[in-house]
Amino acid sequence: MKNLSLTFGALLAGLGLVGAGCFQTVTVPHIAESLGPADSKGAPSQQQGFGALPKIQWPKTKEGAGVTNITAELPSLQPTVTVLRLPSGSLKLTEFQNLTQAIGMPAGLVGDQTRNLGYTLNWTNQEGLLWQLYSYDRKLTFTNPPAKPSVGTTPSWLGETRLTDSATLFLKQHGIAERTWRNVQIIPRWQTWLTKLDQLGGCVTTDVKRAMDNLLASQDLFHESLPTLPTDAPQNCVKAFPTVIPVSFERLVDGANIVDRDGLPEYGGQVLVNATSGAMISGWLALTADPQRSDYTAITKDEMRKLMENGGLGGPQTGFNEVTASSFALVRLPKSNAYDDEYLVPSVVGEAQRTTDWGVSPYRIVVPLVKQ
Repeated sequence: MKNLSLTFGALLAGLGLVGAGCFQTVTVPHIAESLGPADSKGAPSQQQGFGALPKIQWPKTKEGAGVTNITAELPSLQPTVTVLRLPSGSLKLTEFQNLTQAIGMPAGLVGDQTRNLGYTLNWTNQEGLLWQLYSYDRKLTFTNPPAKPSVGTTPSWLGETRLTDSATLFLKQHGIAERTWRNVQIIPRWQTWLTKLDQLGGCVTTDVKRAMDNLLASQDLFHESLPTLPTDAPQNCVKAFPTVIPVSFERLVDGANIVDRDGLPEYGGQVLVNATSGAMISGWLALTADPQRSDYTAITKDEMRKLMENGGLGGPQTGFNEVTASSFALVRLPKSNAYDDEYLVPSVVGEAQRTTDWGVSPYRIVVPLVKQ
């Protein structure tokens, strides 16, 4: 405070001399801290706004590849396509500085030229659910211990519709925007298995019931194999349905699926549901940030056809292949590290049938539409 008083006193004295005409100008030293880099990249320009995009990784050609015949009407293309940029889950510089100051972290520990790579938050609320957010991939996990059943099987269950309705209601009640997900369903192999179990009226042998009890004690119901069900309802059977059933849904950005190089849609979340009460037991959800958009030059229709005939991102396939339908989706461009922004490009997905000596099998051909 003493130094501050002297400074103001000297300043007042100088102003007095100026008023008396002793000095022509007053020079005030610039002591303000220089501005750091902007916290945000700002809005991109409409054309080529993200600069050079990460390169698409096309597979190498294969010897002895089969023939691909396109019978579907492929979509018409515009001269440009809109590329989406999803920001990383890291904190901006000001946000990070505010946080570290708020929790009393020493400045020497934080250091200079900092870059936040991500953060984790844990909390609970009046529901009693335990939540955890991993920012770098925007994954939100939760557990609800009271909802976990104490037994592995039950004589009856809610049924598919009521179960998926419960999961849908959970998403809506917790503010997960409906435009970011779709197709809430019991995961397909479980759905097929439960349909057969319903046809048996839940009637199984004690060995199958024991296998179901062991399955429900597993830590990964999404990947564990399911017990083999009898062809017909056995005599002296026991009625047993699983008390926990895995449910999944697909992730959407701008109303479109994100698919991998084989055309499989990306999950928006996976949850375990109590089959008798409909309560959510545990699971994870993908939070989607609002994307930025900019237009880039598109490939031509002839280029699209040629890339599809060559197998797209999946590469050439053996046998005789026929593309019978097509749709649009988004494909994620490769990233140099997990902390960079994400880029999604529009793509055409061809629904194909492959015929080989082993029979006919469906698959998908994915062709990104941005020109590189």
